[in-house]
Amino acid sequence: QRNVPSVVPPSSPESSSTGREPCAGQRVISTATEAGSSTSLPKPARFGATGGATLGALTIVAVGSELRGTLDHTSIDPRIEGYLQAALAVMADLRLRPLNIEAVLVDSAHRFAGTIDLLAADPDDALAIIDWKTGSWYDEYTARAGGYIYLVDQALEIGFKGKVIYPSLKSDGSYRLMH
Repeated sequence: QRNVPSVVPPSSPESSSTGREPCAGQRVISTATEAGSSTSLPKPARFGATGGATLGALTIVAVGSELRGTLDHTSIDPRIEGYLQAALAVMADLRLRPLNIEAVLVDSAHRFAGTIDLLAADPDDALAIIDWKTGSWYDEYTARAGGYIYLVDQALEIGFKGKVIYPSLKSDGSYRLMH
C-alpha cells in the first residue's frame, strides 16, 4: 500500500496536496475552506444559457464544501440540490475518499495550470481525478484530462497511474460516469 496525500487546510504550512515542498516549477495550492468554517453559497441571478454555467460552478463549490463538512445547507439553491446528491452518490458508489478538493496546480516552467475539482483515492488507494460536469460534454475535456494527469504527476512525483472520471451529474440526483 502506497502513501497517498491527504486533505490539508490551506492555512497549514503543508498546504500542498503532498504534504511536502512542491517540485521546482510546480506548486499545489488547496483552495479549500478551512475546517470548522461554514460555506454559504451565493444565489445565481437567473437560470438559463449563462445560469447553467453559474449553477454548475455553484454545484462544484457545494460538493467541495460538503466533502469538507463545511456546507451551510440552508444556503443551497434548490436547483442544485439534485446535482449535490448525485455527486455524493458518485462518492459513495465508487467508495472514493477525498484527498484534495479544488486543487490549483501550476507548472510555471511551461506556463500551464488547472484546477482539479477533486483528487480522490479508491479503496485500493488508486488515485482518481474527478471533474464534475453538470452540462454538455465537450471534446476539449479529453485534452484537459491529459493536462490534469500531467500536473498531478508532476506535483506528486509518483508516476500517476490513476484515472480521470467525469461524473455527469443530473438535477434529479442521478449521474452517468464518463471516462
